[in-house]
Amino acid sequence: MVLNARLQRLEEAVFGGQIRSAAPDATLSQGLNCPSTTQVNSPEAAHAKAYSADSRWLEGVSSQGLLQLPGLYGEPCIQIASLATIAAGVTAGDKPTATLLPCVEESMQLFHSYLEHLDALQHIIHVPSVIDIIQQLYVALQSGQPVSHSHVALTLAILASTATYWGLGDASGMLFASVPEALAVGTYWLKSTLDMLEDIVRTGSPDLETVQTTILAVFLIYHTEGTSPQLQHLHASALPKAKGIGLHLTDSIHSARPEETREQIIDAEMRRRVWWHLASTDWILSLSGGPHEGTYSVHPRHMQVKKPRNVTDEDIITQSADFTRPESEATPNSYYFQRIRVAEACRDVADVTWELAAVRDPAQVAYKRIIALDRRFAALMEEMPDVLRLAPDVSKPAPMAGISSAQLEKQRYFIYIVIQTRRAKLHLPFLLRVQQDERFVFSREMCLSSARAVLALRTSMPNPHPQFIGPMRLVGIVRHFFLALVVLTMDICVNKAAGDVEGRKTEVQEAFGVLEDARNLCATATTFLESLVTVLQKHRVRLGRCPHGVAISGRGTTPTDDDADYSLRPGTARIGNGDATEFDFDGLWRSYFDFGANADAQNWDALFSDLDTANGAV
Repeated sequence: MVLNARLQRLEEAVFGGQIRSAAPDATLSQGLNCPSTTQVNSPEAAHAKAYSADSRWLEGVSSQGLLQLPGLYGEPCIQIASLATIAAGVTAGDKPTATLLPCVEESMQLFHSYLEHLDALQHIIHVPSVIDIIQQLYVALQSGQPVSHSHVALTLAILASTATYWGLGDASGMLFASVPEALAVGTYWLKSTLDMLEDIVRTGSPDLETVQTTILAVFLIYHTEGTSPQLQHLHASALPKAKGIGLHLTDSIHSARPEETREQIIDAEMRRRVWWHLASTDWILSLSGGPHEGTYSVHPRHMQVKKPRNVTDEDIITQSADFTRPESEATPNSYYFQRIRVAEACRDVADVTWELAAVRDPAQVAYKRIIALDRRFAALMEEMPDVLRLAPDVSKPAPMAGISSAQLEKQRYFIYIVIQTRRAKLHLPFLLRVQQDERFVFSREMCLSSARAVLALRTSMPNPHPQFIGPMRLVGIVRHFFLALVVLTMDICVNKAAGDVEGRKTEVQEAFGVLEDARNLCATATTFLESLVTVLQKHRVRLGRCPHGVAISGRGTTPTDDDADYSLRPGTARIGNGDATEFDFDGLWRSYFDFGANADAQNWDALFSDLDTANGAV
């Protein structure tokens, strides 16, 4: 039987018939799907391609798990209820026995709000396809038919994102009765999303929608928790899911999928978009601090995927597979091309960071490499397309179909703040060493310039209230402003001989206003403020006014009348011992690379325990 099938396929290859891989004996392949071989233009003989495909398929059989664990709570029960009913139950503390979705009309309203406010920053879905998914999901639920768990998970992730943004941001429309209600429902749907993802892993096989769901959950957690362990785990889990469905080999010679029918064109483009989003996130996280600092999981030589095309969702439906718009034309993907470039720069910085982690003597630093990497960041700013430039004198082209002016504005600020904070992070270790090595004066200047550019966004936004108050509730955005403040704070502590002391102190105090304004909106801002004020106190840097309500405690300094504005309370942030007489650069150098993303008192203690000075108060 197998031999006959082989001969038949060989005849088809020779005489132009469709090439397909023969399935092994049914008794040996029960439960396995032998895939079709893709037609690929290559000098290699067609029959050899077929055999090669069979060989790769056989080798991959051993990686297909047959053991299915039971779900978390048995078969998930999905029910439909009104949004008001869901909100009332969640805010009352009820624990629903089923996963509750709002009615289809409310789901579509929430989805359109998601498109308006969030899709431009994580454009990894094909909107018409997702609309079909949501509508088919509700048809199946209402008729009692089985539903796709990955479709449920993707819908829940979109709903969770919208509800949380409504509570934290400025989304329009009276979707919820109050901010607490929106946040509670968003948290409930996020938990339901994570439960559904776990059920998919335990009982089935991930698909493209599963990977998209994981990306949406990562984005949501980043802006509510920062780069937390939960986020790191979710991101790490997305990569094997993506590889399991071959996203990293989308355009390889052996795995390339045909792009002939409209469904095939859409599938190929979305696979590229999702993979490059994952790879870019992986490289950006490699420069975000914590135990993962300087490491990443996606190697550029281990992927064969073309970059996404500059197209709109409508183009994917109506144009050919090779159609693309000029880069100068704004589409939802314009932001993603720049995000990829920034991520590639972050990956290169992470490589250098990993090498520098072992350096003890400053003379060993290959500072020319730092200069070259800085030029990479400078080029990113200089070569930014006009549609994404922040410069007020640049005439912005009118947005095209598929993206609004408000969405473009969000993209401009997000890409700008990521570039500037990563550029400051590149130079921060050298700012701390500038007094010992004059080569690093350039790094101090660039580090301070980038930090000030980030803080200047607070007043440079054309319409601060609706466009900024929402983002300042998000931990991910607040953390970028905090990192900018870290630069100014450390510069005034370390480089006291740089001059203009009073002006720099005033600058730091005024910059504190960014986090002070965010404290009522983002609880993490208080922790950030306490950490900064504690460091200033430890190094005897007295500002004219301490942020109101910030409680700190230090050792090695004795409060005086001049410190009256520093509210000291036991059990709060504590930094170092204040007894050293000189900088321990080896300890400081190593601890810099261990500085975690969650900047609580313990993180600061690890970073600055060796950072003391014998000088008197400034």
